[in-house]
Amino acid sequence: MSDELTTLMIDRMNWQILLLFGVIFCLSGGLLNVMAVSINGGKMPIYSERVFDTNSRVHFVTNNISEINDFEIVDKYKLFGKWYYSLGDILIIFGVLVFVLSLFVSLRDSIKIARIESRIKLEEEEEAGDDFV
Repeated sequence: MSDELTTLMIDRMNWQILLLFGVIFCLSGGLLNVMAVSINGGKMPIYSERVFDTNSRVHFVTNNISEINDFEIVDKYKLFGKWYYSLGDILIIFGVLVFVLSLFVSLRDSIKIARIESRIKLEEEEEAGDDFV
C-alpha cells in the first residue's frame, strides 16, 4: 500500500470521527432545548430587554429573569438579526456545520482513495502480465 493511500485513509478516519462529534453536538443541543421547554411549563422562554408579542404556542417573551427557570439554557442570545437563540440552538447549528463539513471532506477522501486503489490494481495487473480490458 502506498504512503499516499495510507495518509488519505487516516485523514478520512479523522474526518469520520469529526462527523460523529457533529452528531453528538446536535443531540446535546436538542437535549438542552427539551430540558428548557420542559422545566418552563412547555414553552421556550425568550429573554429580551424589549418585551414583544410572539403570538406563539411554543415561546413566551419576558424581561423578568424570575419568570424563567434555569436561565442559562433559554433563548437569550441575539446573534443574527432579530432572532434569539439558546445554548441548545447554538450547539445544534455548530453540530450541523461540523457534520456537513466532515461529510464532504470524508466523501472527497473516499473518492481519492478509490482512484488510488484502482491505479494500484492496474499497475499490479500490468506487472503480472495480465491483459486488462
